[in-house]
Amino acid sequence: MFANPLGLLGLLSLAAILGLHLYRRRRTPLVVSAAFLWEDVASEAQGGRQRQPLRRTLSLLAELLGALCLTLALAGLRLPGNHAAAHYVVVIDSSASMTAKGLDGSSARDRARESVSQNIKRLKSDGRVTVVLTGPEPTVLAGPFAFRDEALEKLEQPWPTQGNHSPTSALLLASELSALGPIDYVTDDSSDVGKDAGDRVRWIAVGEPSSNVGITAALREAATADADEITLAIRNAGRKERTVRLELSQPGAAGDSPSESSEYTLAGNETRTVKFRYSPAIADAVARLVPADGASTLDSFPIDDVAYLCAAPRKRLRLASGLSDGAARSLGLRSASSAERWAEIVPDAVATTLEGAPHLVLTSAIEPSGEPGERWTLSLQAGVSEPSHLTGPFLLDPTHPLLQGITLDGVVWSMDEAAAATVPQGASVLGYAGETPLVTETLRDNGGRDWRLLVDPEFSNIGRSADWPILLANAAEERRRALPGPVATTLSIGERFQWRGAPDGVLELVSPSGTVRTLEPTNSADLTTPRLMEVGLWTLRAPGGSASGEAAGETFRTVGVSLVSSAESNLLARASLAQPELDVSTLDSTQAGGARTSWLETAMLLMAAALFALNWWVLRERTPGSATSRRAKA
Repeated sequence: MFANPLGLLGLLSLAAILGLHLYRRRRTPLVVSAAFLWEDVASEAQGGRQRQPLRRTLSLLAELLGALCLTLALAGLRLPGNHAAAHYVVVIDSSASMTAKGLDGSSARDRARESVSQNIKRLKSDGRVTVVLTGPEPTVLAGPFAFRDEALEKLEQPWPTQGNHSPTSALLLASELSALGPIDYVTDDSSDVGKDAGDRVRWIAVGEPSSNVGITAALREAATADADEITLAIRNAGRKERTVRLELSQPGAAGDSPSESSEYTLAGNETRTVKFRYSPAIADAVARLVPADGASTLDSFPIDDVAYLCAAPRKRLRLASGLSDGAARSLGLRSASSAERWAEIVPDAVATTLEGAPHLVLTSAIEPSGEPGERWTLSLQAGVSEPSHLTGPFLLDPTHPLLQGITLDGVVWSMDEAAAATVPQGASVLGYAGETPLVTETLRDNGGRDWRLLVDPEFSNIGRSADWPILLANAAEERRRALPGPVATTLSIGERFQWRGAPDGVLELVSPSGTVRTLEPTNSADLTTPRLMEVGLWTLRAPGGSASGEAAGETFRTVGVSLVSSAESNLLARASLAQPELDVSTLDSTQAGGARTSWLETAMLLMAAALFALNWWVLRERTPGSATSRRAKA
């Protein structure tokens, strides 16, 4: 058996050695006293190599055997049945709470690294290791089937910090890689032992409970032409009362006093929501929690004490109405062809006319397919003479943005069922009453979108239900997301930045630590970055910067990434759960091969060295000018 079969290509060296011995070099000229003694051989060719009978010499044998031994060593010679090795598979929690410091100054991540390292060191030299990190997309940190010392080296490297997520996908990946063997799952929480895990998973908890105060939600929205509204949620995830100071300032203005500073006293396990008006709207902001008593640190988990809030995207939405007087009054609008009431419930929206290039139109007429792509429609039935009244239950798609938060409880849905019997070609049905379609969506070729509510508002009570303003707001925000510009500039760690209609060409994404990543252009005009895994301010710019100090290109956008998660900020549930030492005999074996250098490889290398030394010694005796030759002449 061979660990590296490609090493057998070294057998070609045996043919090369035989060729060199078959075609010897020409004879060495000698000075003699008389030429007549050499008449019989004077006619022999002196110019090049000639094929000669193969002489079975000790030198030839040593060269062939030495090349054979060296080839077997390179190919990784193994004895039959000696190629299997123990395979240790471990999943490590990479959530942000693992970075919280304990009383001794070490983090749960440090203790996880130490625990896994000790288990790896218990393996034999031929053991194999696979280390998987949890996350929205699991990451293989070491392996699959890494050597023992390679896995230890990978463990010492930093790995990403994730927000709150489920370990299920990482455990499923580990189970596929481990065949039938056990899996270690190292985390900082033992409260969910057995959840998302099977009998093969050994749960190891290395957490330490502690109190913590952090920012668990952060939102920045456009309020006026020159000001944004910032909303923050501050949580005291502890049992004792805490007093903290919240400071709001611009990035890089460390020497200046913050623009906002307020103290808050939070009871145990209390969450406080605060709001600020921040101006100018184009300036980025940093919200920071600091101790009210002037202490150097607030707690042992500083990553959630800061929130980075970048200027909100300004996408003013133009809304219009083309309803009749009766339908408009039934839906709570002031008058026909007026969308002012609609614009009042949608932030950063303005009412316009049908001739004012609206982005979204509320109408009772189906728009022709040739309408501009920027005009989306939300249409209803009108003029129904004999309506059918449906009272549910209704089956709606809760995952669609238009219907999120919509239940239609208590709604009498009055419609023309005959008109609803035929769904337009290419339309998707988003809601049913039995087998009767209620809501459809049609995507136009020019990029437009038509939502159709198969209901006559003059006979239905939908305009007086709590679902109607939610549906209007959902439609408006979905239309706003499709407008050119960033979807959001204040993100949570692990999210992707999206930009509709991004600039063409190559862009550079600069992390808070200064790492530059080039984003190549795609066929789409929309830009979606990789997951942003570092807390701080990210920059999207044109190419032009370099490590040599060349000026950076034009900055298009800054993006704030923060850890805002109530689940990660609550450290009271963190705990430890010790497990017995790893029993190597229970691990599954892998066919990936044994150690990189087995005793057979070492023996082959030593034998090859000895044979080449023997060949040198044999040729040394025959070489003209050697000490042996000089003694023979004497």
